[in-house]
Amino acid sequence: MSWRRTISGMTEFAVALVATPHGDARVHVAHPASDPVGLIMLGHGAGGGVTAHDIALATEEAIRAYLTVVLVEQPYRVAGRKAPAPPAQVDAAWTAEAGHTYYTTETYSENGRTRTRQVKHVRWEPAAGRLQHFFDDDLVCASVGVHPGLVRAIEPFPTGELKAYDPGYVAGWVVERYQIDLRGAAERASAAMRAKLEAMCARQVPGDTYRNLVVRADWSGQTFKHMLAPVWLLSYDYGRRSFQCVINGVTGTVAGEYPKSPWKIALIVLGIIVLVVLFGAVSGR
Repeated sequence: MSWRRTISGMTEFAVALVATPHGDARVHVAHPASDPVGLIMLGHGAGGGVTAHDIALATEEAIRAYLTVVLVEQPYRVAGRKAPAPPAQVDAAWTAEAGHTYYTTETYSENGRTRTRQVKHVRWEPAAGRLQHFFDDDLVCASVGVHPGLVRAIEPFPTGELKAYDPGYVAGWVVERYQIDLRGAAERASAAMRAKLEAMCARQVPGDTYRNLVVRADWSGQTFKHMLAPVWLLSYDYGRRSFQCVINGVTGTVAGEYPKSPWKIALIVLGIIVLVVLFGAVSGR
């Protein structure tokens, strides 16, 4: 989409929307009266815009110097926000006991004969460290009708391409309103992020294993937004149980459930055991 407009009485600009990972940016392009000798690209600061006084002065001088001017309006401004939403940041300190594996040779007697074997030991040492991490767009399914594990299985959704809500997007479709309130969603998101944080801290512990991991985290910049995700849902009944199949409406990723017969599973396992026993018997001949 493109159109033309004048910014603060300056030269007429051609305007277009450009898709970015963080949403649509608005690009304003102005050309000098004669052939340009170069190009300059200007952007605004946080909380500002392309109509700022310093940008207007720079644009006028650049046009006089026969430069093509490109002004970039950040996606958060296009979306109507005054400042970019900071991602949730965590500064964590952790302590643990790091285990280092080592082996010793042990001598023992068996049937009157002396033998040796390797015995595994773990040497424990105190360990500590720090971790900083950004969590961005950690999704919480607000539907109680769709099994959350299935929704997780068809992620990710392109959250960087979100558009402002328009009723026309869902006109003619049956759309479920969110069934989990903000408090409940925040609790689920916090639990998921804490679990991820603990796993990241565990990976920092040196050695071969660890125990008594304690994580102390300081969170900041946590925000939220509601979004509608395109998910195709198929529900069906088999016997007395209900099953679901979901499809990511953007990527086409599919996840689903299906009935499992315990008798058939038991027969398959029994068949595998029989084959293994027969193979062992044949190999031993």
